[in-house]
Amino acid sequence: MSSFETIGIPGNLGAVLEFARSEARAAAFNEEDLLRVDLVVEEIFLNIAMHGYEGREPGTVAIHCSSPQNGVLTIQLQDWADEFDPLAAAGEPLEIPLLERRRGGLGLVLVKSMAESVSYQRVDGRNELTVRIVSHFSS
Repeated sequence: MSSFETIGIPGNLGAVLEFARSEARAAAFNEEDLLRVDLVVEEIFLNIAMHGYEGREPGTVAIHCSSPQNGVLTIQLQDWADEFDPLAAAGEPLEIPLLERRRGGLGLVLVKSMAESVSYQRVDGRNELTVRIVSHFSS
């Protein structure tokens, strides 16, 4: 397992994405797979940075990646913000027209559509969101 830690501010997104891309390349993901990794990591990291630590001093975000085999990547993002289970948060039905929707709420739909699995747990005062992505194109 490889790990990377940074402060949860939007300006650190580039370094977070480069770490995740490096791990995805090592797991034999191709360029199309890397785009999915980018979207998933960007959505989760920016939600932590902009909402998790909102109204308080930005805190640490830890990213852990592992690849049990080529074409499979597990990414876990941890933060020490207030407890928040994004999987339990009620979202609006997708049928609501875009102009009538409240702001936000579609990011997790995107993450779920690009991942094989997504899980959340609260452990020792930290949020842990784990995403497993399987390559559609590796051979």
